[in-house]
Amino acid sequence: MKQLYTTILILFLGLQFTNCERTVNLIFSDKDDVKIGASIDKEIRRNKRKYRIFNGWKIRNYVQEITNTLLKSPAIKKKKVYPYRVNILDDDKTINAFCTPGGFIYVYTGLLKILPNEASLAAVLAHEIAHAEKRHARQRMLSSIGISLILSIILQDTSSVLVEMGTRFAGNLALLTNSRFDEMESDKMAFLYLKDSPYYPGAMSFFFDIVRDKKNRGGVVGKAIQGMLSTHPLPDKRLRENAKRIKKAGLKEPEENQLFSKRYQRMLKQYLLH
Repeated sequence: MKQLYTTILILFLGLQFTNCERTVNLIFSDKDDVKIGASIDKEIRRNKRKYRIFNGWKIRNYVQEITNTLLKSPAIKKKKVYPYRVNILDDDKTINAFCTPGGFIYVYTGLLKILPNEASLAAVLAHEIAHAEKRHARQRMLSSIGISLILSIILQDTSSVLVEMGTRFAGNLALLTNSRFDEMESDKMAFLYLKDSPYYPGAMSFFFDIVRDKKNRGGVVGKAIQGMLSTHPLPDKRLRENAKRIKKAGLKEPEENQLFSKRYQRMLKQYLLH
């Protein structure tokens, strides 16, 4: 009987893979997401050779406060379950940020140093929150782990399997690469979150401009940008769609009280550029 049940599950899951989001929601709960994210977080902290947590609580709190401001948006639905906890990774050669399943956010110092203002950082954070809200990383994980491990999750105690998944993906975060559709969807959601905040809703455009400029210049920074684009693709359509959203919303040129450039540059000089 158990073999028959397993066979039925395999057939059922095979059909469900045609709708990845539906499959994800069927197999994993939001609390499962948090368990996976906590496992990845634990592994990142353990692996000090590969990941160095920045030794400075003031800058972490600064970025966390920006995140907390964004979390006031009613469009962010999972904030009662996901911790949305920020950590800074000390690596100037990596220009990136990522969010695990369950809302553990990581920002590299290399990214912080190239952004022009607080609003552009808020846009990146909003984008990462959107990835978590839409469960993009978990969909990527589900696509790569195979049906055998999925069956283990369904037929056994899930806790150990979820920890195993987190450990596996912490060792190779490239497996959490986002698709172009994921990026477009997260851009759209991030715009909504920013509209509910003090920040300029179109601030992602500053980030896009910097990425294109640094990429075209090449060199060490250009190479780092290429690494970021491998996990966060930037086709021209993303730029066009962001411009359309800005035009549709009737946004005027942003002012300092929407960008917080001076406050951001002051933070950089005090905590990072020394």
